[in-house]
Amino acid sequence: FDPAKDVPVALGLTPAQAAAIKSLMSDIELANGATVYSGYGYGFGDKSMKFSSKLYEFLGLGYMRYIVLNEPKWEAANFTVEAYFERIRSILEDKYQFDAETAGLKQFMDSGKKILVWHGSDDTIDSHRDTIRKWDELESAAGAIARQNARLFILPGVQHCGGGAGADTFDPFTAMMNWVEKGVAPDGLVATKLVDGVPVTSRPLCRHPSYPRYRGAGDINLAENYRCTQ
Repeated sequence: FDPAKDVPVALGLTPAQAAAIKSLMSDIELANGATVYSGYGYGFGDKSMKFSSKLYEFLGLGYMRYIVLNEPKWEAANFTVEAYFERIRSILEDKYQFDAETAGLKQFMDSGKKILVWHGSDDTIDSHRDTIRKWDELESAAGAIARQNARLFILPGVQHCGGGAGADTFDPFTAMMNWVEKGVAPDGLVATKLVDGVPVTSRPLCRHPSYPRYRGAGDINLAENYRCTQ
């Protein structure tokens, strides 16, 4: 997908706007080719994006000034990922341990404990594709134990921690209790979209890497007319 070529001309994207969208949807990589953050998905650019861009600016400057550099007057004009990545990483991971360690999570699952994660595909704060990248790393390292004791669900059309057009209401707490206490893995969950307390849409929650796809017949608003496929 290239916003400079694939977005209808009628929408009136300027070259600068198209470049900004393409940048947000592209992975952040170092010169050695290592990916440090995966780009946003196709659904990130809803009406909340304007708010999120202001949030990025506020949090990004604040983080660099007061946590990473301790320089309150620092400006981002000369910022490059290559120049600052190692310093940012050392603060996040070494000082504050603000990262999910694959080895620790594997040890957690090896002991029989369960992990259930969900992420909305239209999240404008955190990239759901980066969650998938880290999840795939965990599954690769943990092997069969991850497939047995961990679940990731991507909720289509759902914003950050809820909201958006997608079905965002379900009960992960009860699902986790049933998994831990009764051995019933959460592989058949359904999420609902409520408008003024009334359900208007439902979707199956598909275990990653599966995704709900319409069967081709029936009401598009009902979960029963979708199947989980890759």
